Amino acid sequence: KVGVGATLNGTTQYFSRADNASLSITGDLSIEAWIYFNSLAPLYTTIVAKWEVSGNNKSYNFFVKNTGELVFATSLDGANQLERTSTNAFLTTGKWYHVAVVYNSTAGTATFYKNGYALTDNGVALHTSILYGTATLGIGAQDFDSGGPDWPLNGSIRNVAIFNDQRIAAEILIDATNPMADNSGNANNVSQWLMTDASTVTALDDLNANANDLS
Repeated sequence: KVGVGATLNGTTQYFSRADNASLSITGDLSIEAWIYFNSLAPLYTTIVAKWEVSGNNKSYNFFVKNTGELVFATSLDGANQLERTSTNAFLTTGKWYHVAVVYNSTAGTATFYKNGYALTDNGVALHTSILYGTATLGIGAQDFDSGGPDWPLNGSIRNVAIFNDQRIAAEILIDATNPMADNSGNANNVSQWLMTDASTVTALDDLNANANDLS
C-alpha cells in the first residue's frame, strides 16, 4: 500500500530492483530514507541492501538492529563482512525518522544520521571497497536468493535515495526537513523513489534517469 509512505507488512511485502551497473557501487556511497516502524524485528530490519548470502554475493547493507541502532555492512569478497553500528540512534516504534548513512571508501568509515544530525558509532573499520556483485537491490527486505525475503520491515518507508558520493551534513539536514526532497537532479544521485502518491510520477518509479523502477 502506498500513500503517505509505502506500508509493508513485515512478512511478505518489500520492494526490489534487479541488479544493474548503476546500483553496483563499489566506492563512496550515501543512502537516505524516511522510515516508520510498527514493530522492530527480533533481530534486524532492512532499510536498503544489495546482499545475498548464497553465492558469496554480499555488497552493501543498511539495516536496523532490534535495539534501534543503525548498522552499515560492507563486503569486499561477497562472503566476509564488516559492520559499523551507531550507538545513540535509539529508534523506536510509532515515529517517522529520516535516517542516512555516508560511507567513505578511502577511510573505510561510515557516518550515521538521524533526523539530520550525525550519530556516534562503535568505530569499526569497514572495507575500503565494496564488491561489484549481482545481488538484487532490496528495500524493506533482502537476501532473495535463499528462501527470503529476509529481515522484512513491519512499518512504512518513503523517499529512499542512493548516491555514489559522500553526502555532506548540510545536504542531509536539508533532506531531513523536507519529506518530499527531490535529489534526482544531483549529479551523484543514482536513484530516488518517493513512494508516495503525492507526486507527479507513479509512486515506485525512479525519479532519476537511471530508471531503476521498483517492483
